[in-house]
Amino acid sequence: MADDLLNGKKPAVNDEKSYDNKVKVVPTFLFQPTVVTKDNYKTVLVDSGYYTEADLK
Repeated sequence: MADDLLNGKKPAVNDEKSYDNKVKVVPTFLFQPTVVTKDNYKTVLVDSGYYTEADLK
């Protein structure tokens, strides 16, 4: 989104109703949350490429 804004493009949004700041409704992109536990941290954080094993030690 930031890259789109910096390049003069309209960013993708998936919610144009929920965030009303009493001045205007603010378009946003909502993500599905993911719960990370000791049982799934490797799949969610390491295998996704977001972190390395070394980053988490």
